[in-house]
Amino acid sequence: MAAVKSISKKTEFDSCLKLEKLVVFYFSASWCQPCHLMAPKYAELANLPEFVNIDFVTVDIDEAEEIADAAGIDAVPTFQIFRGDAQVGEELVGADEVKLKDRLKEAIRQNAAA
Repeated sequence: MAAVKSISKKTEFDSCLKLEKLVVFYFSASWCQPCHLMAPKYAELANLPEFVNIDFVTVDIDEAEEIADAAGIDAVPTFQIFRGDAQVGEELVGADEVKLKDRLKEAIRQNAAA
């Protein structure tokens, strides 16, 4: 069972960007109602067998302003997928589980072709 990792330090973010694997960042905030609705769905996606090779990371933008600034976050929830320090596809803004799942599948296809 994959665990969703929570980070709050820029050094942790930088370490994730050094990984030569897919990492999806979920930027949220405690005051954001759509974020609360999306959190359990994000955890479910992290546990799907098809996404076993993706690291799932959460970032609370209020606890990790430096990370949010570095990632250019201006709305929550926002999802960004990276492989190393390169973003894969466009970021997804909004609590849309179906679109996120589609973006993850596309990221896997792009990663396999790289």
